Amino acid sequence: MKLLERLPKSLRPWLFAVAWVFVYGGAVNLGFSDFFMALPFALFVIYAAAKWGRQYVFFTVLLVMVVVPLYYLKKTHSSVFYPAVGQMFTVSEDVCLVLHKSSYSGSEFVSVSLITPDRSCGSDKDSDAVRWVTLKAQTPLQIRQIKVSHADMGESYVIHTDSELGDVAFYGSEYTVWPDGRRIEQRELRRAIFYIPSILMYWPTGPIMLMALFKQ
Repeated sequence: MKLLERLPKSLRPWLFAVAWVFVYGGAVNLGFSDFFMALPFALFVIYAAAKWGRQYVFFTVLLVMVVVPLYYLKKTHSSVFYPAVGQMFTVSEDVCLVLHKSSYSGSEFVSVSLITPDRSCGSDKDSDAVRWVTLKAQTPLQIRQIKVSHADMGESYVIHTDSELGDVAFYGSEYTVWPDGRRIEQRELRRAIFYIPSILMYWPTGPIMLMALFKQ
């Protein structure tokens, strides 16, 4: 903290602006780290507001007014973050929807599998499969919700839609196409104005990337 107190006043607005941007990036981050990587910058902003004068208090309050609603919209999977919500799509091939019910918890979920000449819908007699239906190619479907999967610390977008068996989740671009037959790209499911700032949350890997760059 003593180092921050000794900062020249001419540098303070620039450092505060950088921290402001990183806090915004954390608030809109769709990655597995969520807001965590922005915490040091948030603490810096709070310190500046407490120690550096009224103008920093004003911009800190402004930052809170910006990031809190955005963070809420992100957590509620709003169409503000996911512009494809409400749009129509379809599947490129006939698929089988299977309703599973756990015999232990009673929870239900629907899985999606491809129908092939040697694998008809309902041929897999899993003990927890209670019902199955065929979803024909080009059947109109509507994107009800988009969520982000962080399997293996990655970032992939999951399309949720309604079916007669209930909620169906399509992972990535698995079987999904737009009504004109064009495959759905993940970049079309998110809004770039939020995604690009969220890349700042990779900042801890910066030294590693620089070392790899210099080695080349």
